[in-house]
Amino acid sequence: DHMLSEFISLKRILINIHTASIEEAVLICGELLVKDGCASPEYPAAMVETVRQLGDSIVMAPQTALPHAAFSKGGLVPAVSVLRLAQPLDLGGANGPVALLLGFCGSDAESHMKVLAALAQFFSNPAAISSLLRAPTAEELYRMLCQSNDR
Repeated sequence: DHMLSEFISLKRILINIHTASIEEAVLICGELLVKDGCASPEYPAAMVETVRQLGDSIVMAPQTALPHAAFSKGGLVPAVSVLRLAQPLDLGGANGPVALLLGFCGSDAESHMKVLAALAQFFSNPAAISSLLRAPTAEELYRMLCQSNDR
């Protein structure tokens, strides 16, 4: 049972970011992973490509998208990056406009699935998402993500 806190770092959380498009938001998510040594430089572009293919199905929970790419596209360390948008972006899907992006990568198939499972567990709690959307600072958002598994 993997704690989400294993995969999260305050260095990979940005809040109140203005982006014009989902692609731009996903690139920023990817860059956070690259800058922290979790993914290689080609990974962000691969994430955007995956988003183009999957479209609205990256929106896995209310207002929340999980952009990612295949680990073979440059995942080095299993990790999550978090981007909260100042203005939600409408992808036209059932889960509504996206305000929160949790980008992730794995270093192999197993670690990719572990990160996804930890995220899915977190998202099974609707209150958890609204707390992330409301967190006043990146530090607070980080704390909420790390606490999520303690109950």
